[in-house]
Amino acid sequence: MVQRGHDGGVRVPDLPYRGEDIEMSLLTRRYDGVVQQCRMEQLGQRLQRHGPIAIANIRYGFGRNRLSLVLDDTTALRLKLFWPIATSIIALRSARWREQVGWWIETTTIEGADSHMVAFDIRVER
Repeated sequence: MVQRGHDGGVRVPDLPYRGEDIEMSLLTRRYDGVVQQCRMEQLGQRLQRHGPIAIANIRYGFGRNRLSLVLDDTTALRLKLFWPIATSIIALRSARWREQVGWWIETTTIEGADSHMVAFDIRVER
């Protein structure tokens, strides 16, 4: 709805957001993939330097190919896997990008065996 000011000109209605807020929101969405990639690379470097990180909480989504993990260091991950995992995992050992397959994540299972997952999308939340 167009509003007219007291001088007859068109007035923009008050918005609940300032222009800077809208601009920051657009920039956040535009560079979100780069931010997520940097966060995953940092996680991979942390795993490489300090060793495995235990999983404090895990939730399986539909078909066990969607995971929500909370690590002992309070990092939260949401993963979309190519294939469902068949076993329960207790620790992350390594995370790295492989050009042909996506995110390759090495894990330790509840039985103590080594395993891996392959994800096409990972969200890292702090």
